[in-house]
Amino acid sequence: MEASLKSELAKTCPACTLSEVNVEVPNWQTDIASTVSQQLLQHPDVTVLFPDYAGMLTYMLAGIQSAHRSSNIKTYLAFGGGTPFVKLQTSGAGKAIIQSDIGGYPPWTGYLMFLQTARALEKMTPIPYDKAIGPDRIVTPDNAVEVLETGGWGTDWVNGFRGLLGLSALSGSALTAAATLNGAMTGTP
Repeated sequence: MEASLKSELAKTCPACTLSEVNVEVPNWQTDIASTVSQQLLQHPDVTVLFPDYAGMLTYMLAGIQSAHRSSNIKTYLAFGGGTPFVKLQTSGAGKAIIQSDIGGYPPWTGYLMFLQTARALEKMTPIPYDKAIGPDRIVTPDNAVEVLETGGWGTDWVNGFRGLLGLSALSGSALTAAATLNGAMTGTP
């Protein structure tokens, strides 16, 4: 991911510079906020942060706030963390700082993992990567509330998954019911 980010940044903004700071996973809770704050104070021209994982974000927000940079810095979240991280984009510092959360619909991801595992256990060929990717959506402060209220991933993923299983497509209320399975993004039972 970092190599892709560097490559794309070099193409779209040749004058931009990129620095990497690594905080090991066991130290996220204790070290990310202070590391972010320290880096922002040492490098006052920094305007964008790219956390690699959603789990880093709350600590990064604390570091940004402690460096008093909430008004002039943005983050682009690479891997969606689901409802808690989408909620951060609806108010307060998160709304000003977080610019996107690229996520996929949780049931789709779970179904694909189940299907790939079942295929492996049955010694079947795995589904090719380009066909096993669920629907991703960029969640921004502008659409975060809508994503929280509706799940935001539409219904295409349902028939995509059914197609992988060789099942016929659903339509109407059956499709809608399948797409809102247990209200996965809204937190309703």
